[in-house]
This record gives sequence, C-alpha cells and structure tokens, in this order.
Amino acid sequence: MMDVLAISTANFAGDAYPSIVALIGALGAAMAGSNTVSNITFGSFHLTAAQELGLPTQIIIASQTVGGAIGNIVAVHNVVAALATVGLVGQEGRVVRLNLIPVIYYTVFVGLWTMLFVYVFFPDIF
Repeated sequence: MMDVLAISTANFAGDAYPSIVALIGALGAAMAGSNTVSNITFGSFHLTAAQELGLPTQIIIASQTVGGAIGNIVAVHNVVAALATVGLVGQEGRVVRLNLIPVIYYTVFVGLWTMLFVYVFFPDIF
C-alpha cells in the first residue's frame, strides 16, 4: 500500500516532489509524536518515490529527517510535556498555533534547499 501511495504522490508532484518531502516528514512527526516514528513510517515512502522519479535518495531521505525534526515542535506529546514542566497546563492549543509559524517557515525553507540540492548543486553526485 505504501508503494502505491508513494508512486501516486511522485507522479502527481512530479519534479516538485523534493519541495514537499520535509512537509510530509513534519506532518508525520506532528501526528505520531516523534521524528523516529515519522522516519520509520515515511522513509520507505520517500525512498520509493525518489526511485520512481530518479532523484537522489540520500537527499530525499535527509529532507524527510529534517522535516521530522521540525514537526517535533508541534507534536502533542512534546507540547504537553513542556507545558506541564513549566506549569502552563491548558495552553496547548495556543502554543501549537504559535509554533505552526516556524514549522511552516522551516518546511518551506528546507523544501527550497532540497530542490536546490537535487537539481542545482548535486544533481549527479548521488
């Protein structure tokens, strides 16, 4: 099933696929609660998609990992633990909303860098 989703996503996104890899990683970490789970879940997804499009798999998987790290900012488990530590229980929604701004900024930034790495700086190295 994951291969079918990966191939469909790769065919839909086409050459723009590297720009969305970090976003998918961030969404995975935000939903699952950790970068590790995001990497386990979406690593093979991105590997299949990169192979389908003939993209360097190392750069695509690296972008997934960076995206997963970014997604930890809004992972519910992390937000609840941090707010409980500092005594701000009940402010989870506000903190997540405020943290969405850097998540969007960083995923766009990483997406642009991934596009540059794949198509400009390292097109034939990997």
